[in-house]
Amino acid sequence: MKQQNPESDWRVERFRSSLVIDTLPGMMGLAEQDWIGKVLKMGELVIECSGPAPRCGAVTRKQGGFGADASLLRSIVPEAGQNLAIYGNIQSAGLIDVGDEVYLV
Repeated sequence: MKQQNPESDWRVERFRSSLVIDTLPGMMGLAEQDWIGKVLKMGELVIECSGPAPRCGAVTRKQGGFGADASLLRSIVPEAGQNLAIYGNIQSAGLIDVGDEVYLV
């Protein structure tokens, strides 16, 4: 999305994610949308990727440490069908650490 609208403030904190995964070099676009219906394994944790996460106006509002940016949602809606990120259901709870490898199984 940042490539579509580089002037916007795409800080990850704005989106209130529970988990952020750095994808492999060369993976472009909304890679996580292709994970829906599949399972992620990292550390001891197993997550079923259950569906897209639609975004509302909350991502555009002023938050602690950064200002409002209405252009975010104007990019997300047409470019990503209003979905940015995905929801997941925990299949097997477990500990994870920063830097754990993530496997799509």
